[in-house]
Amino acid sequence: MFAGAAREAVFSNPDVIKRVNADFVPVALKAGLVNRPPDDEEGLLYREIERSKPAPQGICVVNSAGKVLNWTLMFDDDKSVLAFFDRAMDRSEERRVG
Repeated sequence: MFAGAAREAVFSNPDVIKRVNADFVPVALKAGLVNRPPDDEEGLLYREIERSKPAPQGICVVNSAGKVLNWTLMFDDDKSVLAFFDRAMDRSEERRVG
Protein backbone atom coordinates (compact mmCIF):
# COMPACT_ATOMS: atom_id res chain seq x y z
CA MET A 1 0.00 0.00 0.00
CA PHE A 2 1.38 3.41 -0.92
CA ALA A 3 1.64 6.16 1.69
CA GLY A 4 -1.28 8.14 0.28
CA ALA A 5 -3.52 5.09 0.29
CA ALA A 6 -2.45 4.22 3.83
CA ARG A 7 -3.20 7.74 5.05
CA GLU A 8 -6.58 7.67 3.34
CA ALA A 9 -7.50 4.28 4.80
CA VAL A 10 -6.24 5.04 8.31
CA PHE A 11 -7.43 8.61 8.61
CA SER A 12 -10.90 8.16 7.18
CA ASN A 13 -12.27 6.45 10.29
CA PRO A 14 -14.27 8.94 12.42
CA ASP A 15 -12.90 7.53 15.71
CA VAL A 16 -9.34 7.88 14.46
CA ILE A 17 -9.95 11.42 13.21
CA LYS A 18 -11.45 12.39 16.58
CA ARG A 19 -8.46 10.92 18.44
CA VAL A 20 -5.88 12.56 16.19
CA ASN A 21 -7.58 15.94 16.47
CA ALA A 22 -7.75 15.66 20.26
CA ASP A 23 -4.24 14.44 21.01
CA PHE A 24 -1.90 14.87 18.04
CA VAL A 25 -0.67 17.28 15.39
CA PRO A 26 -0.67 15.33 12.11
CA VAL A 27 2.13 16.10 9.69
CA ALA A 28 2.91 14.40 6.38
CA LEU A 29 6.63 14.36 5.60
CA LYS A 30 8.25 13.83 2.24
CA ALA A 31 9.89 10.40 2.19
CA GLY A 32 12.83 11.85 0.26
CA LEU A 33 13.62 14.23 3.12
CA VAL A 34 13.30 11.48 5.72
CA ASN A 35 15.56 9.20 3.69
CA ARG A 36 18.04 12.01 2.93
CA PRO A 37 17.70 14.59 5.72
CA PRO A 38 18.82 18.15 5.00
CA ASP A 39 21.77 19.52 6.95
CA ASP A 40 19.91 22.20 8.89
CA GLU A 41 17.69 22.64 11.97
CA GLU A 42 14.75 20.92 10.31
CA GLY A 43 17.10 18.11 9.36
CA LEU A 44 17.55 17.26 13.06
CA LEU A 45 13.96 16.04 13.17
CA TYR A 46 14.30 14.23 9.86
CA ARG A 47 17.51 12.52 11.05
CA GLU A 48 15.83 11.33 14.26
CA ILE A 49 12.98 9.85 12.25
CA GLU A 50 15.36 8.38 9.66
CA ARG A 51 17.56 6.87 12.36
CA SER A 52 14.69 4.94 13.92
CA LYS A 53 12.62 4.01 10.88
CA PRO A 54 11.94 0.31 10.29
CA ALA A 55 11.33 0.86 6.56
CA PRO A 56 11.40 3.73 4.03
CA GLN A 57 7.73 4.55 4.70
CA GLY A 58 5.36 4.23 7.61
CA ILE A 59 3.61 6.20 10.30
CA CYS A 60 5.46 7.44 13.34
CA VAL A 61 4.69 9.58 16.36
CA VAL A 62 7.25 11.99 17.77
CA ASN A 63 7.04 14.06 20.93
CA SER A 64 7.46 17.83 21.13
CA ALA A 65 11.24 17.37 21.47
CA GLY A 66 11.33 15.46 18.18
CA LYS A 67 12.01 12.06 19.77
CA VAL A 68 10.31 9.11 18.09
CA LEU A 69 7.79 7.42 20.36
CA ASN A 70 6.27 4.79 18.08
CA TRP A 71 6.46 3.47 14.51
CA THR A 72 4.18 1.26 12.43
CA LEU A 73 4.19 0.11 8.84
CA MET A 74 0.56 -0.98 8.75
CA PHE A 75 -2.47 -1.74 10.86
CA ASP A 76 -4.51 -4.92 11.14
CA ASP A 77 -7.79 -3.12 11.80
CA ASP A 78 -9.27 0.10 13.18
CA LYS A 79 -8.71 -1.03 16.79
CA SER A 80 -4.98 -1.42 16.13
CA VAL A 81 -4.80 2.20 14.95
CA LEU A 82 -6.21 3.43 18.25
CA ALA A 83 -3.92 1.04 20.15
CA PHE A 84 -0.95 2.54 18.25
CA PHE A 85 -1.96 6.01 19.46
CA ASP A 86 -2.48 4.70 23.01
CA ARG A 87 1.04 3.25 23.03
CA ALA A 88 2.50 6.52 21.75
CA MET A 89 0.72 8.43 24.51
CA ASP A 90 1.96 5.92 27.11
CA ARG A 91 5.53 6.33 25.87
CA SER A 92 5.13 10.10 25.94
CA GLU A 93 4.11 9.89 29.61
CA GLU A 94 7.02 7.52 30.35
CA ARG A 95 9.49 10.00 28.88
CA ARG A 96 8.07 12.88 30.93
CA VAL A 97 8.33 10.88 34.14
CA GLY A 98 11.64 9.14 33.38
